[in-house]
Amino acid sequence: MKPDAAFDSREREEAREDFPRESLLGEADSSRVRCFLCGEASSSELECCPSCGAIACRKDENALHPLFESRARVETESCRQRSVLGVGLRRLAWAGETAFALAWRPDGSFRDFAYWGGLWAPVFFAILLGGSSLVVSLAEGSILAGEGPNFKAGWIVLAFLLAPPIYAYLRAHLLHLSLVLSGRSRAPFTTTFRIVSYSNASIAPLLMIPYVGDALFLVWGAVVEATGLRHGHRLTLQEAALTELTPSVVLLIGMCGAAAVGFLSWSQAAG
Repeated sequence: MKPDAAFDSREREEAREDFPRESLLGEADSSRVRCFLCGEASSSELECCPSCGAIACRKDENALHPLFESRARVETESCRQRSVLGVGLRRLAWAGETAFALAWRPDGSFRDFAYWGGLWAPVFFAILLGGSSLVVSLAEGSILAGEGPNFKAGWIVLAFLLAPPIYAYLRAHLLHLSLVLSGRSRAPFTTTFRIVSYSNASIAPLLMIPYVGDALFLVWGAVVEATGLRHGHRLTLQEAALTELTPSVVLLIGMCGAAAVGFLSWSQAAG
């Protein structure tokens, strides 16, 4: 072996020891992990980063919730041998079980929740439960108003079906931004999006209750979402409540500011 080649090989080996290979979740192939938030390398046995407090590595591939994903993961092989209708019915049943667990037992469900999963499952869950609940709620409102449901334009139904995942994506960004700016973010955006998507979609069937469904959705949805944020980002109860209220407060301040600017402009024009 040439001296230069031996030197290059030794140099690459030293670099490999200093910078262990990592996956997208921040896990290293050796016994060390690198924090996704501050980049500090630490032992994989530590649950949180010693530098910034972020969750350095979370092993939740065996988490029970959401049942919509865990049941599918366990029964994938058996489902492949069934018909498309059978698989669809089973998926619908798993979605109902997931919604019931998160809506009525949020604290226990989020204690055993897979926060590091993918994004497509929560998006599909939001469309399946959130979108369909929104369409039914719209139809009920039209019937109670004496007009009857008007779904002649297919794009209206499509828009309402796609509204929940879009809403979850935007709301997750606002919540995660408030967590980052306040220094309380201890998990990536994927965690926040999964919490928001599953929380809101699980509560969405309340929208189908006439007259009081919207109020119930806002109140109980905030409770479930705050519970998920508390467990997902390791927050205190007060921090989770403050994070949950931040987007609403910012929106209220923005509306008041816009109203004030509009009133001043009108006063100057009238004067």
